[in-house]
Amino acid sequence: WPHRPTPLGWTRPTGEGQLLSPAIIRKGPGDWYVYVVEKQTRKLQRWTATGPETVTGSPTVCTGSFPANCTPWHLDVLWDGTAWRAILDSGPYYLSKPDGLFVGSSADGIAWTWNPTPVMMPAPGAWDGVELYRTTFAPHENGTHYRVWYSANDANAVSSFRMGYTELPKSL
Repeated sequence: WPHRPTPLGWTRPTGEGQLLSPAIIRKGPGDWYVYVVEKQTRKLQRWTATGPETVTGSPTVCTGSFPANCTPWHLDVLWDGTAWRAILDSGPYYLSKPDGLFVGSSADGIAWTWNPTPVMMPAPGAWDGVELYRTTFAPHENGTHYRVWYSANDANAVSSFRMGYTELPKSL
């Protein structure tokens, strides 16, 4: 890797703000986007850039409220050729927040609509029975689903995360 003293030259929010799990998207040559959840305000923010190392300035705060039972945490975002899609982990479990995976979509990448109910929740008694965590996804070759990879743990292995795989219908 080449030496980069400041890979992302973005402005951190003031105060206790943290930028959670950046999702970096390349829509085309010179057309890059970075989405984050800002921890303190629980707002989805987006930066635009001409390349992965040119993210600077202030973000645009996206519109559209997260579901009432969702504490936004880690997310992934993609452009599927027709719209922006997101999958969002609610939590975190260690702060006694409700857990689950939520999905959202946006035509313009700024105004978001979120499904009010989780598409996936911990499965009590299973290896992913306590906490779902960082998730990523990609369109499935069949054109009707998304491939979803997620990390999770159970009550017997709280400090031992594992990876899971599932498929979710695009209709969600």
